[in-house]
This record gives sequence, C-alpha cells and structure tokens, in this order.
Amino acid sequence: MRRTSETRRCDANLVTDYRPHTLLRYRLKAGISPGRLAEGIGVKEADVLKWEEGRGKSGIPYATLMAMARMLECTVGELLS
Repeated sequence: MRRTSETRRCDANLVTDYRPHTLLRYRLKAGISPGRLAEGIGVKEADVLKWEEGRGKSGIPYATLMAMARMLECTVGELLS
C-alpha cells in the first residue's frame, strides 16, 4: 500500500502535524462554540481549546479528527491544510 501524506500524519492513530489556526478557522466558519464542538465529538471543551491554541503536543486521535470534520462540514484534509 502506498503511503500518502495523510497516512503519514496519522501514524499510531494520532495526528500530530495539524495547524491550530485552521481548526479555529473552520470552527468559527461553522458558527459552533468550542463547547458544542467538544460535546459533538466526545471530548472536553478544554481539549478543543488546547488543540486550537497549539498546546496539544501529543496530537489529535484520527477518529476525533474525522468526527470534527463531519461536524464542521469539511474534510480531514482541509483541517490539516
């Protein structure tokens, strides 16, 4: 199987090379509060804020990123761009 840039970003099911400002931009564009996004993807509001501020050094679980993309009506690739 050929590895794409998206699969490289997801080794061990954690996405580590995301851009915090992109997560924030898509959330604001969708008009969703950090608390509502957190509730919808099954994490704490503090986690959403941590990722948007770039303090999530351990990364975002890929399944969580997929749920986030669904809520924000975009693709995982767009969230990583």
